[in-house]
Amino acid sequence: MTIDENLEQLDQIVREMEQGNQTLEEALASFEAGIKLIKKCSSQLDRVEKKIKILSESGDTSEK
Repeated sequence: MTIDENLEQLDQIVREMEQGNQTLEEALASFEAGIKLIKKCSSQLDRVEKKIKILSESGDTSEK
């Protein structure tokens, strides 16, 4: 999944949780899914940041 897809899914989870219609078990499952998505997004952002840093330092814009 792309970072945009992960963020959209995370946004959906937050909206569902804010409605307050979930059981405790459902809310816990949503929370766990949200944490996993946050970790994925963080990892994706780290990779992009590293690539930008490398490209900025070398001036190389070709795919690696």
